[in-house]
Amino acid sequence: MPTTGRPDCGPIRQAPSAPSRDTRRLTHLDEPLTVDRLADQERMSRRSFVRHFHQSSGTTPARWILEHRLQHARALLETTDWAVDTIAAKCGFGSSVTLRQRFTAAFATSPTAYRRQFADTRVNTTAATPMSDPWD
Repeated sequence: MPTTGRPDCGPIRQAPSAPSRDTRRLTHLDEPLTVDRLADQERMSRRSFVRHFHQSSGTTPARWILEHRLQHARALLETTDWAVDTIAAKCGFGSSVTLRQRFTAAFATSPTAYRRQFADTRVNTTAATPMSDPWD
């Protein structure tokens, strides 16, 4: 028995940490994410949800969703050869037209042009990197 007079039950076990709300939202970007739906999931009124969301993230829920969808689209353009239609669907834009409009407004280039520029940059960077001689 420890000096506190209480029996020693061993180390206190921590409850497993739940995934963050942001992580859960990020895994569902292809689903229709509306502010009302997110507020319902958090069991809050729309107004309270928007207020709490803005206090914790510094942005509105709609802006947060759009920014993360755009970043996901950007990553897919860089790492896959999927059609823009497929990327639009995977990121929750509904159509390639919507993706193109939002992407162009955010990055001042179309998704197709961005992919081309990214590929050119990657090729030029690789070509400019001197290869080491394996015989040295």
